[in-house]
Amino acid sequence: MRGTLTTITAFSDAAGFADSDLPGLTSVLASVLAAALLAAGFFAAAFLGVGFLATAFFAAGFLAAEGFAAFASAT
Repeated sequence: MRGTLTTITAFSDAAGFADSDLPGLTSVLASVLAAALLAAGFFAAAFLGVGFLATAFFAAGFLAAEGFAAFASAT
């Protein structure tokens, strides 16, 4: 998780964002990650017919969103 924070901080510094914007940026990135994982779950369910794989992607998307949200509120 520390590597993720370092990456997000470097991105925000390069883009000219203030440190106070970091929780918002983390939230946006978490939303994008969660959406990508959920989309992968839908793909697995619809096109591959693999229910357990879809469930795993849905769970990972939910956990990613919750984890990043908790991490963002703690920073």
